[in-house]
Parts: sequence; C-alpha cells; structure tokens
Amino acid sequence: LSAMVGDEVTNVIAEQRALESRFEELITQRVALKALSNKVKTAENQQEINEIAEALRASTKLLCRTCQQRNNSKSESDAKARLDELSLQMDRETLSHEQTVNYLQNKQTALASELEYWNTRYEEDVQAKRSELETLRTNRESDFQKLKDLEVRYKEDVSEREARQAEERRQAELRAIQQAEIERKVHAAIKIQSVMRMYLVKKELRQAAEKSRKKKKGKGKGKGKGKKK
Repeated sequence: LSAMVGDEVTNVIAEQRALESRFEELITQRVALKALSNKVKTAENQQEINEIAEALRASTKLLCRTCQQRNNSKSESDAKARLDELSLQMDRETLSHEQTVNYLQNKQTALASELEYWNTRYEEDVQAKRSELETLRTNRESDFQKLKDLEVRYKEDVSEREARQAEERRQAELRAIQQAEIERKVHAAIKIQSVMRMYLVKKELRQAAEKSRKKKKGKGKGKGKGKKK
C-alpha cells in the first residue's frame, strides 16, 4: 500500500510538472499574442491558462490527500519525513514556478514596453513621412506654378522679341525707303542742276552769238554808207 501511495505521489508530481511546463508555454504565447493584437487567440490562450491553473490547484489537493493517505498507512515518523520531503519538493517547485512566472511577467512587461516604443516610433515615422510628402507636394505645386509663370514670361519675351524684330525690320525698311527717296531726290536735283547749267550755257552762247551777229550787221551798214558818199 505504501508503494502504491508513493507511486501515486510520484505520478501527481509528474503531472504537476507537465502542467507547469504547459502553463509556462501558455504565458509565453500570451505575450506573443498581445504583441500581435489577436483578440480571439488571446482569449483562447487565457481560457487555457485558467484551465491549467485550475488543474494545478486540483493536482495540489490530490497530492495533499495522497500524502494524508500515506500518513495513515505508515508510521507517524515516516509519514512526517515523507511529508516534509514532499513539502520541501513542493516549495522548490512553487519557488521555481514563481520565478518562472516572474520572469515571464517581466519579459511580458519588457516586450509590451518595447512594442509601445516601436508603435510610437512607427507613428512618428509615419507622421514624419506624411509631413515630408506634404512638403514635397507643396514644393511640386510651387515649382509647377513657377514653371507656368516662366512659360508665360518666355512666351511674352518671344512675342516682345518678335515684335521688336518686326519693328526693327519695319524701321530698316522705312530707312531704306527714305534713303532711296533721298538718293532719288538728290539724283533728280543733280540732274535738274545739270540741265539748268546746260540751259544757262546754251542761253549764254545764244546771247553771245546774237550779240556777235548784231555787231557784224552794224559794221556792215557803216561801210555801205561810207561808199555812197
């Protein structure tokens, strides 16, 4: 009977260790699930944690009952020694379990802080990129408006230059016409002056010839009167 009770105690302790191992796995999974913000999986995980915790409590009660049964079957000294041994083992297991839970809770807190940090960093980066994008859009619109203004100014400059060139050509043509008119007038004046000089020369020549004929006639008449006397 004592051997059977000892085996039962051993089985209960082994079951408790398995439950504790599963409990630690579930705590680790809960940290990961909270980081992923998966509410459904988190709820399932929490439910299984509660079930494992309840199973651990039940296993502890069973272990206590088993120990009491063994105490009844053995002498008081042996039962006390075994109970002390089991109590020490349970204390060790409880301490190990508490240390594991504390470690996992600290790990969960650290991961939650790190997650919060990276979420904040993500929001800040997104906000910075949005501001940068808005600045780029504003600069693009400003540059586009400047380009349109430059195109308008360029067209105006081209129009002004073409108008100026057309005016310069018109002025050049007008000067050429005026110069040709001046040259024509000068040529006509020179021609008129040449004709006038020729006319005056001819007139002087005719007058001189007329005077010369008159002189010759006067001399001829004087000679005829002298002979008659």
